[in-house]
Amino acid sequence: MQEPLMDRLASDRMFAAVVESGSFASAAQRLGTSSGYASKLVAKIESELGVRLLHRTTRALQLTEAGQTYYNRVRGSLTRSTSSMRRCAAQAPPRAGRCASPPP
Repeated sequence: MQEPLMDRLASDRMFAAVVESGSFASAAQRLGTSSGYASKLVAKIESELGVRLLHRTTRALQLTEAGQTYYNRVRGSLTRSTSSMRRCAAQAPPRAGRCASPPP
């Protein structure tokens, strides 16, 4: 069964955050969740792909070759997604009743 798109996006965001921050705890804090949940999301990706993405020790994380490849693809995808969202938001008309700044 295929994972829903939003679940995949959350897992990919977490994986990228773990790689970029160098730890599950830092990534979890950055994304407002627990390190246990962060670990669960990354383990889920590894299970689905059938490969190890990270070498884990008590002191460090290191990307495997497969992990580096996956990270490069995820990072590109997340960057394009964020860019697309910003372009769409910039083209959206202002919301009614919303003020840019209060009067002086």
